[in-house]
Amino acid sequence: MNALIALLHFCEVHGPCVVYCTQTIHQTHTLSAADLNIPALKSMPLETETAPLPPIRKNSLSNTPQKISPGTCAACTAQLPLVNNGQIVTEAKSLFTLDQDDASIKYIGTKSPQQNHLYKAVRLACVRSLTAEFCQGRDGPVLFGDDENGYVMSYMFKLRDSQARGEARFYSLMMLMTDRVYLISCWPFLVSAFRSMALNLQERANIVFQKEKEGNRHQSITRRTPISSQDPFFRRKSNTALRSLVDLLGVKDIYAQIQAQFSYTLKLSSRKRMEKLCMGRTESTVYKRMKAEYQAKKDKRLLHA
Repeated sequence: MNALIALLHFCEVHGPCVVYCTQTIHQTHTLSAADLNIPALKSMPLETETAPLPPIRKNSLSNTPQKISPGTCAACTAQLPLVNNGQIVTEAKSLFTLDQDDASIKYIGTKSPQQNHLYKAVRLACVRSLTAEFCQGRDGPVLFGDDENGYVMSYMFKLRDSQARGEARFYSLMMLMTDRVYLISCWPFLVSAFRSMALNLQERANIVFQKEKEGNRHQSITRRTPISSQDPFFRRKSNTALRSLVDLLGVKDIYAQIQAQFSYTLKLSSRKRMEKLCMGRTESTVYKRMKAEYQAKKDKRLLHA
């Protein structure tokens, strides 16, 4: 099964963005350093690379990722765990998980797919998932795609953010694959898995949201706005920067948890439909006798003809 799972976000400044994605790597298809822009993978259950990964411009419609300055938008970029290599502490390049049942399979998670053909497909799916392809009420699953760019199962949801426009930010969980029939067969499982992930993230965001609302309640009393004005609700506070998912949820290792969930989902999805060679039934003694009698009668008719 060739599939990719990604976390998408609609940024208030940059629009639809690919925040984090996980894909399956087979031992027979080893990605080179040029493909991933990172050193070769190591055969460990969970490993993080130590050299900083150049940020990727995600608001471009080009077929190749583009490097930008380090001061990129926090809401558009995944903040991977920090790694201490003995000399400096830096952000991990990637996260990858080893399949305990099959040592030839690894699940690698990066901020954006580095292969050109995958980047184009994921980018197009990201734009459609967050701007055009969503169910009634926006929250929930939807299926779309084509043979050229692959088929997508997208699950949109929103997280509460006291500093965002409308006090909400939209995210989407997406699976991209080339086999439409396979994706449809995995629909019930994927909807259940993505809904569970979304509810987990929403619960954590609600906890932070309620704490911030309680802490800012005294400020709303001193700076009371006329009831007829809804500007503070629909306008983001200009003196606050866009927050990352780590700050929004208050969980430092949230992307390590997302990597584990994405890897587990890819693993179970690949086992939904497996090709198997089934041997036919062996010929019984009665069947062989009836077959011999039939052949004898057939030969006898040919002789008399």
